[in-house]
Amino acid sequence: MKRSPLKRKTPLRANGGRARAESLTPERRAEIAVQGAKARWAAPRAVMALCVSPAAPVPKAQVHRDQRIRDSARGEPCLIRLPGCPGGTERTIWSHYRGSAGGKGMGIKSHDVAGAYGCTFCDGVYDGQAARPAGMSKAAVDLAWHEGHIRSLGRLHERGLL
Repeated sequence: MKRSPLKRKTPLRANGGRARAESLTPERRAEIAVQGAKARWAAPRAVMALCVSPAAPVPKAQVHRDQRIRDSARGEPCLIRLPGCPGGTERTIWSHYRGSAGGKGMGIKSHDVAGAYGCTFCDGVYDGQAARPAGMSKAAVDLAWHEGHIRSLGRLHERGLL
């Protein structure tokens, strides 16, 4: 982008107010224009840095882990039960909740209590890694996962893990 040289109507402070912009050489005008462009881009970044970075770091939320809950998924049937679910017990895992209400954050899984017994197929559909079954909306998949979560909480209570 081509810029026109800087034209000042007020005296420059660098010269103590003695020199006028009209008396500057073309090279000096170009140098002043470049400095002005740098200042225009530098100021917003400095202001933004003040707004974005807080004075004290925000502590990460404490996520509750329980290996017994995750290990209890072995041998359990899938309780999410989406259409197309293979059903068996050999591919069942503890499927963690995707929302922030369960303690999830960037790079952090939800609490172990916020989960459901689900096969790898149902967990993949819920996480968005696999295509939804024909005719199912995202809301229907979420509802099926939440119903599986409630069933799983009952199963955990029966086993004495909750």
